[in-house]
Amino acid sequence: MCWGIGPTRPPKGWSSRATQPCWSRAVVTVVTGLSGTAPRQRELPDINPAGPLALSPDGRWLADALPDGGVRLRDLTDQSSPRSVPNTGGTGRTVQDLRFSPDSARLAWLEAGAPGRVTLVIKEVSSGADIPQYLGPLPAADPFTFSLTADPNLIVLRYAPDPAATSTRVVVRSLADGAQAASLPGNAEVSHGLALWCDAGPDQSSKDSAVVVTPIGGKPAAQADSDRNRLFRCPALRGRASGW
Repeated sequence: MCWGIGPTRPPKGWSSRATQPCWSRAVVTVVTGLSGTAPRQRELPDINPAGPLALSPDGRWLADALPDGGVRLRDLTDQSSPRSVPNTGGTGRTVQDLRFSPDSARLAWLEAGAPGRVTLVIKEVSSGADIPQYLGPLPAADPFTFSLTADPNLIVLRYAPDPAATSTRVVVRSLADGAQAASLPGNAEVSHGLALWCDAGPDQSSKDSAVVVTPIGGKPAAQADSDRNRLFRCPALRGRASGW
């Protein structure tokens, strides 16, 4: 499955990756049946392409936020109308940064609340029920992004989101009590429940540098066996986009 913000007919060479746009313009368009011989495309004119959007990793769900603070879920495998996530809408609160969990079972976003504070909201996709979390209100003055992990009890927060900045901090926190469970290098990228970063090795030389990939959850990521998980030399990452 593929989604995009684009013209009525996609150009040749458009991407078929489910987690990225197919092409760019002003109308959200969904293409299904990519594995078959007759893909079908459908425009979704009721979605604001400039607002928060998120596509689930399994390609089934598309979430979007409304100006009144509401959040909708749309099943892309059928033609049914989108359903509103319970207890959203009418709040007037700004919804930011919609994100699914790696297994597509949870949807989360940041919600502006008290002045200078944002709150993390996590919902079950199947029922819309709230998933309790005990991070508490987070300071908006300290910019961060978040990633849900395969472990439903852990979340990754990246402070100072530019990986190139020396002030960037990446921490794994427990949703059960808000405590820090582990820390990751500032240049770590997180996707699909995995963390990836360039490790310069014990002597900090480019000769020994390698890319490290480790799961988040179970064994703390900061204590993972980096030798076992070292894949290839860091220069192999040059020129690649982040968010792999």
